[in-house]
Amino acid sequence: MSGYNTKCVIFDCDGTLIDSEKLRCQALVNIFTQLGAEYSLSQALSHYQGGKTADILSSVRDYLNVSASIDRLKVCIASS
Repeated sequence: MSGYNTKCVIFDCDGTLIDSEKLRCQALVNIFTQLGAEYSLSQALSHYQGGKTADILSSVRDYLNVSASIDRLKVCIASS
């Protein structure tokens, strides 16, 4: 492959090697359960497939009427 100066190759394997959507939804359930809200995995899976994490956190927070900052929720999801 002379003539190419490839520095990076990105493989988008989401849903191919592992289904990270279910893992992310489980993380949402865990976070909001710790904050005292009732939120099931089936609710998370049916409402939040794809999208930006901050938008999903904000939407779930508002839906469950939980008072926590998005920054706090981001830290929680990053550590789960």
